[in-house]
Amino acid sequence: MNKVTTSIEKRGWGLLGMVWITVMLAQTVSFSYGMVLPDIMSDLQFGYDTAGNLAGISQLIAGLLTIPIVALATKLDPRYSIMGMIFLGGSGLLLFGLAQNTFTMLTSMILFKSIMVSILGAVVVVKVKWVPQTRLTEINGIENFLQPIGQTLGTMAIVYILAFFGGWRMTAIVLGSLVLVLAILWPIFYRDKKEMTSNTNVASQSTVAKNPILQAMKLKTVWLLAFAWPTTTLIWVAAFTFWPSHATDTLGLTIGQTGFILGLIPIFSAIASLTSPYLAKSIGYDKPLIWIWGFILPVSYFILLQTSNLVILAIAAAICGYGAYAFVPLAYTILYRIPGLHSKTVAASTSIVLTAITLGAALGSIIVGQLSEIMTLYSAMAICCLAPFIFGILTLFLPEYGRKYMEKNQAIDEENSIKHSS
Repeated sequence: MNKVTTSIEKRGWGLLGMVWITVMLAQTVSFSYGMVLPDIMSDLQFGYDTAGNLAGISQLIAGLLTIPIVALATKLDPRYSIMGMIFLGGSGLLLFGLAQNTFTMLTSMILFKSIMVSILGAVVVVKVKWVPQTRLTEINGIENFLQPIGQTLGTMAIVYILAFFGGWRMTAIVLGSLVLVLAILWPIFYRDKKEMTSNTNVASQSTVAKNPILQAMKLKTVWLLAFAWPTTTLIWVAAFTFWPSHATDTLGLTIGQTGFILGLIPIFSAIASLTSPYLAKSIGYDKPLIWIWGFILPVSYFILLQTSNLVILAIAAAICGYGAYAFVPLAYTILYRIPGLHSKTVAASTSIVLTAITLGAALGSIIVGQLSEIMTLYSAMAICCLAPFIFGILTLFLPEYGRKYMEKNQAIDEENSIKHSS
């Protein structure tokens, strides 16, 4: 029985893999935007102001669309809802490569960015069916590992990808076509399945709320994450957007040195996504590995602004990258382990947090850009470095659902079972 409740079937891996590949390819195109911007501006004949508006507006709209998209998806059969989401994401990537004007470009970016975020909320109902409770943190770690891989491809490796496919347009078209193939495969490969019996926190179908979004909005944990998490995303996006300018203009780094340091962030984010779940499992607690980064990240981001020493910058970037993602699989798993929640409410809770994260990302560039109008870029970024302190304080109030909590609950359940059987 133990083998059944802790293993993941090949079909489960395949379904999750299709969603993860969709997100990874969308991340690749999204994070390559800055690298290919000169070519896009030349092709479509617009300036930096329009380029900034395209990035900010698309991110903002994508964030606002997350909750309604996930709410609709959870009401439909995953065979068709997630197929539709993968199809829209692929269409957005394809349209990005075919865009001939700014309106089409904006539409394409909204499509693949909104799907990139919301599909992670919609796939919750699939995870609950195919992934045992004991392996949710591990699976969330793998999921979040692939996102920085996409970010790395879009920053450090995009030059080689562009050379291989022959430019930004063909790159987007090829990646979009791959996602469209996944949309075709999804309904063929998909099979429905009852929720895992080991997911004991998931309520029965008879207790599901008529409106999962409203039920999710009543949860303190959801609001703690929704207000805390965007503060780390804010400085993370601000660093990706503006630190290169600070590094070359003020610190005196070359473009190559700047790209190397910046590229370390997603690399160590990927490492964090895989290692932090195992670290949390070994110590038995999740919370300490969440809130601690709210007090470490402000220091590491601030160091990035101070020196041109490549060794110190590399260490700081590695810490920034690791800390930006180390808490992510653990924080997501908390939503799965809130007692008594139906999978649709878990999906709704995830969508609310994802919306907040996306809005935080949109605000990162906007806030630093506005502050830099009245002060130096250094000062604007230094102020934003303080934002993760809010994360550290708020997450101190999160519940603890780590390994020791689960083992304690399991022991109580076994004891109650013995009493009832006797």
